[in-house]
Amino acid sequence: MTKDHFSDAVTQIGSDLVERFCSMDERLERKRTKRRTYLKWGTAAACLLLAIGMTFALKSHNDLPADIDSIAWCTQDGVYESNIVFSPWNGWHHNYALNEQLTHGDADSYIAIRVTPNMSYPHSTEWNDFHTIESLNQEAQKFANAGACAIVKNHRLFIFVTREQLKTLAIEDKDRYKLLFAKQRSYEHKEGDIPTLANDVTGFQYEKFSFDLSYGKYETPKSDEELIDMLNKMIREGQFDTDRLSFIIHSDEFLTEDVFADMHFESLYIAKYIKSCYESVLYENINLEALKALSNHPSITSITVYLDIAELEPA
Repeated sequence: MTKDHFSDAVTQIGSDLVERFCSMDERLERKRTKRRTYLKWGTAAACLLLAIGMTFALKSHNDLPADIDSIAWCTQDGVYESNIVFSPWNGWHHNYALNEQLTHGDADSYIAIRVTPNMSYPHSTEWNDFHTIESLNQEAQKFANAGACAIVKNHRLFIFVTREQLKTLAIEDKDRYKLLFAKQRSYEHKEGDIPTLANDVTGFQYEKFSFDLSYGKYETPKSDEELIDMLNKMIREGQFDTDRLSFIIHSDEFLTEDVFADMHFESLYIAKYIKSCYESVLYENINLEALKALSNHPSITSITVYLDIAELEPA
């Protein structure tokens, strides 16, 4: 509306008042424009601050809550778990090693825990749900929101909590998860930092071998090349959890330690009453020629190869 139209409509109002109104309306419009500009920039600044805050919050979740050497890590290797079935601890399902830590460990120490799916849960997610970084980060955020230090590393989800924090951690559907006492190697190891066995040895009695490549489902190689490929595959799969392979050897007669001398074993156990031997060998000490000679020993009937881990969980 122009000043003339407005004056004609309200003839009882003086022209000086009309002039004042119109000038005031123009100033108000300028203020509203400025206010909208301020609001626009203010909103952008608030979003920026929120993004920065979230960045720092996410960064804090990637920082350990204590010095790495003061955190309680699992040191058991090659020790099979007891068959005792434990009742859930404050709603959490956990492995034997973690139960020992929760029962006898320092109550004030941070505990390194690996979170995995509980496959016995009626509506358990598939292992694949814990294979993608996106899904692992989503699970980590749930634990971070509950107050735990949650870190995704080496395609694994770790949480670092004290016993009391774990006891009171407000996580829905705890039955979906199984908690494992984590090994420091699993957290610190860099992917690919392992030896690779050259595929240049032939003459194995490969039909004597069986490899535990599928968590209880054994495979027998059909060639020398496939045997070495299976060894390399097993080393890659176990690289985060252990630094050695284990061998169980069955024979027709009792064997002596000298049979295994060239295997550069880390540990060797020869049974007294059954014709079986157990040895573990560090990845870097595996001698393919010695393993070939072992397979060609006339008394040895089978060699089972597996990862020396108390409880193997898919990555």
